[in-house]
Amino acid sequence: MERVNFDYSSLKAYYGYYKNTQMLFTSSSGGAATAIAESFLNSVGGYIWGCVYSDGYKRVDYRCASNLDELQLFKGSKYVQANKVVGDATHAVSVYRQVLSQISNGKNVLFIGLPCDVSGLLSVVRNCNGDMDKLFTVDLICHGPTSIEVHKEYLSSVEKKSKSSVDNFSVRYKKKGWSPPYVRADFKDGSILEKNFSSTSYGRAFHLFSRPSCYSCKFRGLGHCADLTIGDYWGLDKGMQEYNHMGVSLLLSKSSKGDELIRNLDSEIFCCNETNIEYSLGCNPNYFKDRKVDGRRETFARDLALEGLEIAVSNSRSFSDVKREFVTSFKRHLPFRLRRYLKRLKGKLKYEL
Repeated sequence: MERVNFDYSSLKAYYGYYKNTQMLFTSSSGGAATAIAESFLNSVGGYIWGCVYSDGYKRVDYRCASNLDELQLFKGSKYVQANKVVGDATHAVSVYRQVLSQISNGKNVLFIGLPCDVSGLLSVVRNCNGDMDKLFTVDLICHGPTSIEVHKEYLSSVEKKSKSSVDNFSVRYKKKGWSPPYVRADFKDGSILEKNFSSTSYGRAFHLFSRPSCYSCKFRGLGHCADLTIGDYWGLDKGMQEYNHMGVSLLLSKSSKGDELIRNLDSEIFCCNETNIEYSLGCNPNYFKDRKVDGRRETFARDLALEGLEIAVSNSRSFSDVKREFVTSFKRHLPFRLRRYLKRLKGKLKYEL
């Protein structure tokens, strides 16, 4: 558990998950984003902005939803930055301008996105004297997205191997529960690919390669601008009150509007209760700590541009990677109680040091 070294007194922490098993299974963690969006439509009304796959799953775009059916397209984590322009080449409009237009016309808007995207939206709305009372914002505990080229190359690679087009895709499939996450690709010929995310070229690239700005992000910790921040509630163990093996969301409220979004959640559908703020932050340091630059990043970036994803990943493998994969495989064969004990011991020693 990481030491929390910033003033978090303005935050309130909650844990939450869908009570319905199927809804929870199809969510990345506890399903907080979907639950908040659904309750917003039912209680406040208006528009929801979130991210969807497009162009045969090879692109990610911000889209607007005004009903529950459209909202279903937003489900699932996307590990690349979303395109923030809507329309075609002849009539392209910034997503931020679209949101500004909606709130200027008296509509309520809930925007769910990366912390940097939320900051960009808020800057546009404030600079244009938009009605801030109509705008609700939710950002994510962000690791830092990888390149869209990584995403596209990986999908092209699995399509080539399967000789069929992707019909559905997820980087957070719950094959064995919440963790570890699996990549799952459903193909149009009926075949299915399921593979531990970390062992794929996509997973290795995601942990190795992000934009330069993500290594010195201004939107972590007190830099989060959104009313509410959500993400996976890592650090939970079986037997803890908050634990659910199919996934738990962490919700961090920063404003009265964040409190309102949580208050409007339907307790019959979504379990949501307060949790220890220091513990939850300490187990989820991506909220306040920059990701570290891997020494292989620049070489990976060069190889990705010149030789493609698979060669870039292959060239970046080190002895520590092989060792980590062996240790991970070994741990999976240990009894659950022993794995839990070792995990807690490691966290305790790290915190004390």
